[in-house]
Amino acid sequence: MFNKVQKIRTFTYRPKYYQPPPEDYDEDAPRIRFHRVKSSTPLKRKSTVAMALMALVILILLIFWLKIDRSNKNDFKFEEIRIEQIP
Repeated sequence: MFNKVQKIRTFTYRPKYYQPPPEDYDEDAPRIRFHRVKSSTPLKRKSTVAMALMALVILILLIFWLKIDRSNKNDFKFEEIRIEQIP
C-alpha cells in the first residue's frame, strides 16, 4: 500500500576523450598504417683519401705513444726500503 515500486537506476555517462568512429570507418581495415621512411637521395660517402689520411695520423700517434712508453720503462729503479722501530 505505501511501498514504492522500485525502478532500475539509470545514469548518463559521457566519456571525456572518446571519439566515435567516422562514418567511412571500415572494420576490416588495419588499424595501424606504416609508411616507408626512405630518403630519395643516397648518403654521401667520405672519400677514401680522407679515410687513409685519418688512418695514417692514428698510426703515427700510436707509434709515437709506444716510443714514449718504451723510453720510460728503462728509467724505473727500485729503492731500498728500511723499516725502523721508534721506541
